[in-house]
Amino acid sequence: LQKYEQDKAQGLKEGREPQFKKPVQPAKTTLYVDDVTPESLIMILKDNPGGVMWEGDEIRGLLASFSRYGNSDSGEAAKNRLLSMYTGKPIKLDRKGTEATRMINQGWLSIFGTTQPQILPKLFSKEDMSSGFLQRFVLIHGERTTPINSEYKPEIEDFEDDVEKIFDEMIEQIQRLSPDEPDVKTLMVDIDKAGVKKIDEFCDEIVRQAYYLTEDSEDGEDERARAGRWCEQVPRLVLILHALERCCNYGQISNCVSLKTVENAVKIFKALQGHSVYCWNRIRGKKIKKAKKTDICSIIDKYIEKTGDIYELKYPETMQNGTKVVDAVLKELGAAEASLSTRQALTKALESQGFTKKMYNKGTKFIIQK
Repeated sequence: LQKYEQDKAQGLKEGREPQFKKPVQPAKTTLYVDDVTPESLIMILKDNPGGVMWEGDEIRGLLASFSRYGNSDSGEAAKNRLLSMYTGKPIKLDRKGTEATRMINQGWLSIFGTTQPQILPKLFSKEDMSSGFLQRFVLIHGERTTPINSEYKPEIEDFEDDVEKIFDEMIEQIQRLSPDEPDVKTLMVDIDKAGVKKIDEFCDEIVRQAYYLTEDSEDGEDERARAGRWCEQVPRLVLILHALERCCNYGQISNCVSLKTVENAVKIFKALQGHSVYCWNRIRGKKIKKAKKTDICSIIDKYIEKTGDIYELKYPETMQNGTKVVDAVLKELGAAEASLSTRQALTKALESQGFTKKMYNKGTKFIIQK
């Protein structure tokens, strides 16, 4: 810019046009923001057409920032702007003063944050449910767990075994891919015909259940309100999973999503639906009846060989119906066709009850004193 100004001044003296074009201020590349005003966020999105992530360790502070710089109406206006960002709609910002109108063709924004269950009902209001603001969040509820040894990583209880299988090997392989060029490039990603059919069938099922299988009550209204956004979130999850799979040493992002990826995304989404409903009920103040945890001893009791002072639970033994003992136990626990990590969790559960793991000629057995 200094070089341009010097050349421009020299050109005026010599009666000629400047030799250099006036340089444009380079855009500052931003991956994520934390403490930012809604107006500053617009400016950042203008310079980053690929979108940014708004990450707040405490999402309460993030939502409170909407009204921090103005009255309550300004907070609602900021929320309305976020509703547009969810679908990447154009954003127009008219500012006072000399600066020109800012126009953003696609304002992509991802929001991530955490909060305590007790605070959740205070963050979102019934107006947020009606406006669709709450439906745009995918909510995950973490269970309180009993104290465990530091080296043991607990399982996520409510997730289906299928979800565990999908992520078991992927987590260790994920690599961060750096683009070959700094410029943001748009890649159109298609889904094969079978995958599209699978998404359509699943979304049709969501809508039918919401509109035909619910009563005309507050619960029914909530479910119908969620259904539309759920149908929008399924293909987003498909795309995220597709990108993660390509980062697992499979190469660069492909422009076609397979049926298998779609099927895995649907399995994951079914697990997320349960978390979403639980959190919605918390926000509404609805009492949630939690199922009692199964006493593992009551399940395995029928499979234990009780002879003398030592009781034995022999995993590989085949029962009269042709089922192995370990498979029968896992089925009763709701974990049929369980992964290796689930079987390991079962072993730890038995050991916590006082059983000792032993090996015999057919494989693994557990023993305990009478």
